[in-house]
Amino acid sequence: MLFENRAAIVTGGARGIGRAIAEDLARQGARVVIMDPGTSKDGASTEGASPAEEAAEAIRAAGGTAIIASESVSDHDACGRTVALCMENFGSVDILVNNAGVLRPKMIWNMPVESWDVVVNTHLRGQYSMIHHAAPHMRAQRWGRIINMGSEAWRGTVGGANYGAAKGGVFSLTRVMAR
Repeated sequence: MLFENRAAIVTGGARGIGRAIAEDLARQGARVVIMDPGTSKDGASTEGASPAEEAAEAIRAAGGTAIIASESVSDHDACGRTVALCMENFGSVDILVNNAGVLRPKMIWNMPVESWDVVVNTHLRGQYSMIHHAAPHMRAQRWGRIINMGSEAWRGTVGGANYGAAKGGVFSLTRVMAR
């Protein structure tokens, strides 16, 4: 298996693309931490069954290993706790997939500052915070992979100034890290 004995964190790993990534990593032998607070697409809280627990259970039912961190990447300290959880349970942090995201579209002239902050803090600051906490472990073990999810929205979309700006920042962050 390609990722046997590797540990991965997938932010936003409870649904959609993130869940597919988490499931595929597990299928390839990785032990997976699904970091997802279980909120709706706009970042508001929801009630009911935890989508992260459902995703982890699906991985376990298929023979994989998965645990959850019901935390938000917009909380810098929560990112540190999630990396620590991965280290405590799996002994390493080998793969980080920065996939978490929220959408709060509005035209810039009527976009509440909270909508700007929630989107930028999740997409851009969240990726910084996860990398900040995971990179020292990867450097110490002299191995690691960081995948930052981007979008063509950085080129501009109607009603998506917050999302486009955050994704443009993600591209810049990724290029700086690569150098």
